[in-house]
Amino acid sequence: TAQGNVAASAGGSGSTRSAGGLSTSRGSGGSEPANRTFTLVRWLQIADTNEAAREAVADYDLEIYKNLYRPLTPALPYNDDDPVQSVLDSGLFSAGTVDEVKADFVDQWSELPAEYVVLIYHYSQMPKEALVENLTAFMTEIKPELDSMTLYEGEPGRAAQSSRP
Repeated sequence: TAQGNVAASAGGSGSTRSAGGLSTSRGSGGSEPANRTFTLVRWLQIADTNEAAREAVADYDLEIYKNLYRPLTPALPYNDDDPVQSVLDSGLFSAGTVDEVKADFVDQWSELPAEYVVLIYHYSQMPKEALVENLTAFMTEIKPELDSMTLYEGEPGRAAQSSRP
């Protein structure tokens, strides 16, 4: 998880876009609300292939999505012809290889950098080894990329740039 106030660079001009969507310019007296923080909540399935990640969604997440989340939030998409795609189309889930999930997070983080990330797993539905592999992949492969995009309090000279082209 991130620490301090979070802002991502909006370009090389020295301006920042805060997590609250407020544009400020360094040195112009602009400020970000002192108590505004955001949390990005996502459900993940990371696997060696996209197909294996989709199978994990089907095996570990689909039943709860269909029978709990969707009835409580009828606006969530659901199509009996492709239920796994329905889960992914909700925008709450990301599934794929490490690179695919990282790309999803980088795109989301570029739009709304957050101070915290909450990863939700239906761990009672999945083998503990799969959960540990997912969390390890997130912490070693995805979080460092988000950290490279994040300007932390006390790090004024750090450029918040992604290594993605």
